[in-house]
Amino acid sequence: LCHALLHIFGGEASIQQLTSCTKLPVPPLGLVDRALAFRLTQDDEGLVAATLCQHHKLHRHRFELWVQCHSEMRRNASAGIGHGVLERIEQMGRDIEELEAVLRRDSESYMDAFGQYLQELQDEHYSRVCQSLSGEANQLINSWQSQIDGLDADLEQKINGRRTALAVSL
Repeated sequence: LCHALLHIFGGEASIQQLTSCTKLPVPPLGLVDRALAFRLTQDDEGLVAATLCQHHKLHRHRFELWVQCHSEMRRNASAGIGHGVLERIEQMGRDIEELEAVLRRDSESYMDAFGQYLQELQDEHYSRVCQSLSGEANQLINSWQSQIDGLDADLEQKINGRRTALAVSL
């Protein structure tokens, strides 16, 4: 899913290099459309989980643990938290801490890789803009040069006409 979303935001040409060097599964197109519209169904949740990159799977798992932990605390707040419940909540807290440690470690490399990818996109975009602007500038220069050449020819013709008229009158 991460790939497909990046594909949509990055464009066809920009994503080809990234997709050629990965083995991530491609999600169904309808799934991507529903994710962008925030209309995922229960069945879609399984597909999403199967097609996320490792980095986002970790974030998703951390969020799910957090939700479970808070749901457990809310559910048992009025009845009193028993020893078993307290142990489960403590274990979820430790699991969340472990996931956060992994995410802190992996986020830097993920962000570096993503930053490099974005830099490549920017460089490619810059190159295309430069080529396009250079082409337009050359067309404009050639148009101006044609106008200048036409004016030069007209002036040359008028000068020659005046010379001929002066020569005849002399």
